[in-house]
Amino acid sequence: MSIKFSQIGIGYWGVNILRNLNALGVLKSAYDTNKNIVVKYKENPAYNGINFGLDYTECLNDPEIQAVAIITPPNTHYNIARECLNAGKSVFIEKPMTLIPEESEEIVKIAKEKNLVICVGHIFLYSPEIIKLKEVITSDDFGVIKYIYTQRLNLGKVQNCGVILDLSAHDISILDYLLDDYCVETKVVAKSHVIPGVEDVAFISMNYSKGVFCNLHLSWLDPLKVRNLIVVGSKQMAVCDSIDKKVDIYNSSVDIEERSNISNKSYADHLLSYKYGDVVSKYIENTEPMKLELEDFISCVKVGKVPIANGDVGLSVVKTMTAMKKALKNNSGWEKV
Repeated sequence: MSIKFSQIGIGYWGVNILRNLNALGVLKSAYDTNKNIVVKYKENPAYNGINFGLDYTECLNDPEIQAVAIITPPNTHYNIARECLNAGKSVFIEKPMTLIPEESEEIVKIAKEKNLVICVGHIFLYSPEIIKLKEVITSDDFGVIKYIYTQRLNLGKVQNCGVILDLSAHDISILDYLLDDYCVETKVVAKSHVIPGVEDVAFISMNYSKGVFCNLHLSWLDPLKVRNLIVVGSKQMAVCDSIDKKVDIYNSSVDIEERSNISNKSYADHLLSYKYGDVVSKYIENTEPMKLELEDFISCVKVGKVPIANGDVGLSVVKTMTAMKKALKNNSGWEKV
């Protein structure tokens, strides 16, 4: 069964979605409020046969359109997604799903009632290095996960929304995926150095329901561009670098070891056993995450399955981000999600 897509929004990120949908042969129409953008793509021979327009409501009444990609500002996601779902269209929504949990909850509810598919653009869930990392840390060789910390750092791109709303969605979605779990409480320390009231550096702690502790370091004020995720297990440790696209496994660990002869040893010496082993680099396939996420969504629309980055995933991220912002605003210590 072939399906036809429409896309709403052809901005900075939307052009990438447009390119992939066109390459996958599912794009029928696309809309943007910017007339210059619409004219530009109408005249582009690479998009011959695609209808470009200013009024996206045209696609809602098109019986051939089964799915819509919503690549618009986050404050518009709720209304547009609700319109599309009520018109019987499955939706791909760029992250964040909405700005408040109640809106996301309603969108998920409508989709389930109408047996439609929601996929949220948490693209890192389709990144080969993240997929490989999950394979590594869920193996028996890795042992029990003790804690995880991430570093998402760069210099520049300060935005009025603050570094938490801008960057944390990536790491929340990744952690939820890796742990197959959700955050239950969070604590935030953040500072504004460039624009008053707009945090540009944040350190965020998260407790997950199954007991794993996680920490995020987010920054727009760092000399290095870093996208690292470190997982510490009881038998091994792993470092995932999303810039160089690699996963390194450290066969190192620390454990408690009882010893009988403790007369000349310190307390730590006779209780702790350290293992230092080889470092193994895992092979990572060179595939485009955006293509994989759209293929997953298309496949799920065809057969009625649930995509990896489904509506419940998007809702969990919105809930956690909301708790983070509340913790920052109220200086409340641990904030329940």
